[in-house]
This record gives sequence, C-alpha cells and structure tokens, in this order.
Amino acid sequence: MNAIKLVAAAPTEEAKLAAFNQLIARPPTPAVLKKLRALLYDPCAALRYEVAVFLRREEVPLHGEDHAQSLFALGLMEEFVAHPDARPLVLEALRDPQPRVRQKVLNVLNYSFCRTPYEQALYQYARADTPALCDIYLHGDDALKKYITDLLRDGTRPEKNTPFLRRQYAACLEQLTGMENLDEAVARLLRRPANRVKKGRRAAVTQRAQPVSDWELFLKELAGRGLYIDGERCFPKLCVGRVSGRVTYKQPGVQTWPESERLKRIQPPPGTRWWRFDFIATEPGMLLHFLLSHYLISLEDLPPGDFYRSLARGERADIKKAVNRRINGGADDGGVLWSPFGRRFLEALENLRTELVRAQRAGRPYRTLGGRPLVTPEKGANFGGRLMNRLIQGSASDFFNAAVLALHRRLEEMNAPARVGFLLFDEVWVSAPPERPHMPQLIRETLEEQNNVYRLLRPVRVKAK
Repeated sequence: MNAIKLVAAAPTEEAKLAAFNQLIARPPTPAVLKKLRALLYDPCAALRYEVAVFLRREEVPLHGEDHAQSLFALGLMEEFVAHPDARPLVLEALRDPQPRVRQKVLNVLNYSFCRTPYEQALYQYARADTPALCDIYLHGDDALKKYITDLLRDGTRPEKNTPFLRRQYAACLEQLTGMENLDEAVARLLRRPANRVKKGRRAAVTQRAQPVSDWELFLKELAGRGLYIDGERCFPKLCVGRVSGRVTYKQPGVQTWPESERLKRIQPPPGTRWWRFDFIATEPGMLLHFLLSHYLISLEDLPPGDFYRSLARGERADIKKAVNRRINGGADDGGVLWSPFGRRFLEALENLRTELVRAQRAGRPYRTLGGRPLVTPEKGANFGGRLMNRLIQGSASDFFNAAVLALHRRLEEMNAPARVGFLLFDEVWVSAPPERPHMPQLIRETLEEQNNVYRLLRPVRVKAK
C-alpha cells in the first residue's frame, strides 16, 4: 500500500494527520504531489484542510473540481460555491458527516441554488428542516420519495451525524414510512429516552436541531425575554406558519385580542415605553411589485395617493375586501365600482394568476420575495387563488421578517438600550427609554431600508403609531 493510501486508510483523525505529517516530512516528489490531490476529498475535514494548505504552500497548480475542492477544504465557502466547477461538490458537501461543515456551506448558499426537487430535499436535509423534507416527500413521485427515505436513513448512521440529529432524522423517517418499516438500528434510536426537561425550565419556542437561521435565533431570544402582561412577566409560545412564515403567539394568543385590550394589557419592560411601527399596505406593495416586475402594469399606470381608493369608489374597507377576494380567486366584488385603473389592475391580476399556474404545472414554481418556492398541491379547488395567496402572503412575511431582523441587528450593533419586544401582523413594537426622542426616526429608517435590499418597485412605507 502506497503512502497516500496509508493516510486515507488511517482509522481516526489523529492517525490521518500523523500519517500525513510523516508523508510530507521529506520533500515529496512531483508524482506524490500530484497524487496528494486525492486527499482533498477525504471525509476528514481536518485532513482536507492540512492537504489544501500544503498544496497551496507548495504552489501545486489545481484546476477544475480540484481547485474548487481546495477552496472548500480551506473554508473559503463563498469562493467555493461561486466556482463554476463546484456544483456537484457543493451538493456533496451538504451530506458532509460533520454538521458544522454543512452549516458553513449553508451560510453562503441560497435556496435558489437548487434546480431539482432532489437538490431541494438535500438542501433541507442539510438544514435539518424535517417539516420541509416531509412537504417535499408528500408532493414527490416514487423515485423522489425513495431518495428522501434513503437520505434520512443514511443520516441516522452513527458516523454521519450527532446523536440529536440522528434521532431527529429517525423520527422523520418514522413519520414518512411507519414504525414497522424501520430498520432495527433506526427504531432503537426512537426507543432511546430523550433528555428530560428540568422542572421549571421555560420552553417558549420548540427547540430544533442545529443549524438554525439568524431569524430562528432571534425568535428564540424574543421568546426568552417574554412579555409583561397585566404587570406580570409571562412567556407565550412563538409559532411560525409553515407556509406563510408569519409569527403568532400561543398561551396566550395575544394577537387575537382586540387592539384596545392589547394596548391596555401588554406593558413594556420596566423603565421603558413602547414605540409602535406599522408597515402600510405591505401585501398590496408585494402584489404591485410582482405586477410591475412582470410588466403587467407600468409605473406610469399607478395613480398617486391611497392605493385602494385609486382602484374603485366606495368605502376603503369594502374595496380592500374586494381586492383580497380577487387575490384569492373570488369574483364577488361586493358592489364595488372599479375605476379605469382598477379594471386594468384586475386584468393584470388575472394574467399573473394564469402565469403562476402555468409555471407551477411546468415544474418551474414561482418564488416568494425571499426565495421560497410556492409548494402548493394542485388537488382541490381554486388552485390559482391558492398560489396567488401564498405568493403575496409569503412575500409580505419575507419582507416583514427581514426588516425586523435588520432592526434587531442594528440595535445590537449600536448597543442601544432598545429591543424588539413584540410582533403583531405588520406591526413591530420596540421598547426603549422615554428619553430617547431620536429612536423612532432610526427605527423607521432601518425598517424601510428593506425596500432597497429587495429592490421593491413600489416601496412599502412605515409609520409610527
């Protein structure tokens, strides 16, 4: 067995590194340097790194996939993902046995990288997002279902994941295939008792396996701070809609209370006051963005002033209801008299709905503003209405969540004595000392910066309440 194979065959990380150091103790011959490239693909991340550093120091020329793999081994993930020959390697990296390595790739990888349902499933596997995996499974054909179950089964192997992730993948496998179809090793993972939660410990947000997104980390922090309700600190459970992405509260469901009751019962933390901010007409802003970006209407068509009042004559609330019915595929306008612009708007709306359905059936689903694909089964009535609803609602949620997260980061960077304290539909409540008069302007500007981030063609404005 040659020296390269001895390094690869070493049983542990320490043994691999020791064998490699012994190999390079003497200056390697050109033939050995050329063969060293094979160790860039070794399962051991520490060995890959040492090999990549050595090859770079020795100025060994690398091309194609070898060059891309060296970037991966060095942890240069942005360059790795952007490399023209890296695509198969990126997909393979999503199955790396070390979750921290997978997380490094995910930190620079967007969901739009995935071109097929198989790649989407692999992406969600790497994220340990088992609900999303189940969703892809339920809408897939037999070949895709087999791929996902094989992926999950592989993820339960001891050398592939941490014990926590192995149990999570085993639970997902049971949900999809049934306990009776599980291998004994997988079933044993589920029979193993989970760690008990100590008495008195708060669990405001259901803990999920790492890796988690910045948004999930923020929600966990928000839940941990709790709310002051009727003068007492409590810890409602924060839930995120699987389709819409909206944040809601349970135990108690404070977003269901009338506004007067919320304002009276939800108090800011001691020594602070609430600054409340409302996104104005977020969903119409998302709809107009898609209509404009697909050239179904033009900016010159948009009249100034209130969007709803430009569409029809009548009570604003009635016009808003009629627009929502049309978005959801309904035809009853409730007696609303549409203006000339309103009729052009409705025609553009129907054209967009037709385009959504055509793209979905062709296997090219539209994505929300934040890049999430529209996963909607065609079974059932009003397929086009459901697609349109998920596009607009999901995009509004993407925009709102991104703006809130940007505000959270800004306040932390400034070490400001202010915190995001409560989320309500399109409202953000921020607690801050009363003697900070500049705070509202800073908050509004930070929230509205997302218009530039997403390049909205019809900006969404924020007002203080």
